[in-house]
Amino acid sequence: MKNYNNYKMRMRMLFLAMVLGLFTTLGAQAQSLCNSQGQSIFGRRVWIDRFELGTINNQSGNNNGYANFTAQSTTVTPGGSVPFTIETDNNLLFSFFSARIWIDFNDNGDFSDAGELVYSGNGNGNVSGTIQIPSTVGSADVAARVVVRRFGAPTPCGNYILGETEDYTVSISSACNVDAGSLTASMQMSVLKQEQRNWLLLLLQLQLFLRVIQHLCVDFRAGLVIEQVKHLLSLL
Repeated sequence: MKNYNNYKMRMRMLFLAMVLGLFTTLGAQAQSLCNSQGQSIFGRRVWIDRFELGTINNQSGNNNGYANFTAQSTTVTPGGSVPFTIETDNNLLFSFFSARIWIDFNDNGDFSDAGELVYSGNGNGNVSGTIQIPSTVGSADVAARVVVRRFGAPTPCGNYILGETEDYTVSISSACNVDAGSLTASMQMSVLKQEQRNWLLLLLQLQLFLRVIQHLCVDFRAGLVIEQVKHLLSLL
């Protein structure tokens, strides 16, 4: 019984460490976004007058080259699509522009990774379209950046002339699809020693805990729970 109590205490300490690690990681702050700033020429500018993305509908007006609207968000699902509209204005002649939209799916702040450029095109006053969300992305709140520019292709970071950058938030919400594994016993309980039965019971309780989390659709952030459990079991 003394050995079992020691095992049980060890299991509880490791389990607590796993849970603390889970919530510490989930609570971590997103990376800072790279700088992006549109510049004027002799006081002349091109800007995003209104931007729609899903439920976001922001009549933003002239923000002198950059605006942070990450407090505004829309929810998307992996494999789904979301409509957008960009309307521009300027104090120049004509209304043609180039536009690009990026979503920072891996949340590293640079918008330069494969698949993060989700729209690239040209417009005359306005442009509309649909963005396809990759089916492989996990649940997270990540930044979306829209850049318009009069001359040249927009880039996600750095300074440029005659254009504007706006940042928003995209909340990726996926249905739980996490394989918590299966802890099965290949031997009948009756033929196991007492210590083996105690271990098996604790492991089955852990499996039940994972199933409850899966049912509640906790944000796993790329299989965090499973990796933590694998690490926990490797220490036993």
